[in-house]
Amino acid sequence: MANICYTKYKVEGSVKEVEALRRALNKREGKKLTSYLRYCRLAPLTEASVKRFPNSGEVLSFETATKWGPELGEWTDIIRKWAPHAQIVYYAEEFWCGVHETNDIWGKYFPRTYAVHIRLSDKTPEKVRKVFTRDAEYRDREDQWGWFSYLSPAELGERIRAVLPGSRGCTWSLFDQFEARKKELLFETDTTIVIGSIRREEDPMIKNGPCWYCEERKKQLDEILSLYDELHRYERRFGPLPKEGWELPAYPRR
Repeated sequence: MANICYTKYKVEGSVKEVEALRRALNKREGKKLTSYLRYCRLAPLTEASVKRFPNSGEVLSFETATKWGPELGEWTDIIRKWAPHAQIVYYAEEFWCGVHETNDIWGKYFPRTYAVHIRLSDKTPEKVRKVFTRDAEYRDREDQWGWFSYLSPAELGERIRAVLPGSRGCTWSLFDQFEARKKELLFETDTTIVIGSIRREEDPMIKNGPCWYCEERKKQLDEILSLYDELHRYERRFGPLPKEGWELPAYPRR
């Protein structure tokens, strides 16, 4: 498969829905999903793919490999079948098509502003090698091999200043200076550096469900309040309970 778009998903929801989705993806349940996954790659999802939230709910993390773009419409339909109330957060990346996008407008899972890809050779200048591989991840897979890092504006600016002494200005200015002098810096070194600005917006194709966490909290709060009401009815009838050895927590507020 050429021109692969790798997309990371974070699906937040109730334990019931997230586990149902994980099982369905692993078993390739459903005719549409089975047919779709013939060309869309998805690794098996183990228990390590799921993180439990402290109070309730889980988040399922997985990555897909699709043609050219993230194919959000298809994946939204697939996720919604088993997790209709989940929140879907994604980051899609295909450097050669200029795709660097996320709907994580809060920066909860994908907070960085720039994606950087570098392919090295024996001729790569040492200062470039050292600066752009620091804190980077090496990948070796179809249509994506080399060093990859995700940087804030300050981090990117610091790296550009390190390889272009005398460069000044804000991050956008430094980026323009780097692009203008990149050929000069990497002349005949067989080195590739691609810097992508991550587009961050609410994608209209991702229709997130109602806040499952808020609904769960409301449900638990209602249960606590009903217990308080039962306790007050008991005390009105039989008198206050002895408070020796225990203390009633503060009456909850909505």
